[in-house]
Amino acid sequence: MPFKNIVPSKGKRLVAPFLTLWRRRCSESLENISASELSSEIAKCCRRMLRREAVSEPPHRLSLYKETLVGLLEDDFCSFLSIKDRINGRINLGSKYGVCLRHDIDCGSAKRTEALCAVESALNLRSSVHFLVDDVIYDLNGVRETAKRLHGAGFDVGLHSQCWLQENYELAFEKELERFSEVFGFRAETYSQHGAWPRDAGSEERRAEMRSRERELAKRHSLVGCDYKYDIVIEDSARLGKPVPINEDFRSPERYICRGDVALLLTHDCYWTED
Repeated sequence: MPFKNIVPSKGKRLVAPFLTLWRRRCSESLENISASELSSEIAKCCRRMLRREAVSEPPHRLSLYKETLVGLLEDDFCSFLSIKDRINGRINLGSKYGVCLRHDIDCGSAKRTEALCAVESALNLRSSVHFLVDDVIYDLNGVRETAKRLHGAGFDVGLHSQCWLQENYELAFEKELERFSEVFGFRAETYSQHGAWPRDAGSEERRAEMRSRERELAKRHSLVGCDYKYDIVIEDSARLGKPVPINEDFRSPERYICRGDVALLLTHDCYWTED
């Protein structure tokens, strides 16, 4: 296939990184990679480059989130998955791609959290909503009723853990789970790791170690598991603790996800408006 038919016409600045990624991938394992695998790698290179165009500065309007979800619903190749099913491996995509929805509640805004979930409810969708529970960033009691309502409406309300910031992260994790049950009145089934900044070398090591032990920790605490390991993550998040614009990949994710892949569409309450 001609090179010009593989790389979208976005200017010379895109060609160099594409060639670098492609050559690196080929030189590492060309003899062991199939044509379909190489094609997938090329597609991923293109996706990374196309995701640079900014379409919205924070705080973002809810209409953008609705536009994104409607676009996915209208795509015959999209299949929405629950995080529980993804963790358990209960996935049969066939010729489709999968999308999981998750909200990380980083600033404790009950109104913005409920507003994001209301957009999903109106479209008959459900997401996972993960709360911080150590009362450092926000008072957990301020979102108690929101968590209960969402749980009752069929949302997966889980734990957003930053226990890895503590030297004894196992004990801190146990305390987070206890606090979650104590305040909300039900147990967490899924959890994710909060991307706290700044981080020192020790906390980075603990974060990685905790991820490597996810199955062990989930079994010990009777959890479904930790939510990570996606083929692609599309989010509204910050880099190194600083807010960044939403890119074109968020507004039209169906254009950037390969069939057979499972993607996470991740949002945070701190980057959205209430209407």
